[in-house]
Amino acid sequence: MSVSNDAHQAQNLLEDEFLQRIFFEIKEELKKKIMESEEDELRDAVYYEHVGIASVERKLRIALDKGILLQKGLLKGE
Repeated sequence: MSVSNDAHQAQNLLEDEFLQRIFFEIKEELKKKIMESEEDELRDAVYYEHVGIASVERKLRIALDKGILLQKGLLKGE
């Protein structure tokens, strides 16, 4: 895959209403579990699930940003 193709796919996913709704719902469920949990081990596991979702979103934004930089000539290579 090229940087521009990755950026295009990332943009499509970041703008996909269904995917964004699913991410939001998962994050809300995880926040609720963290707040309601009294066990440190369970709270830690739920926290890391939340971090995982944030990592996916961050990777998509990075791919999109690379495509924008490439398009503006601020990033070399394809």
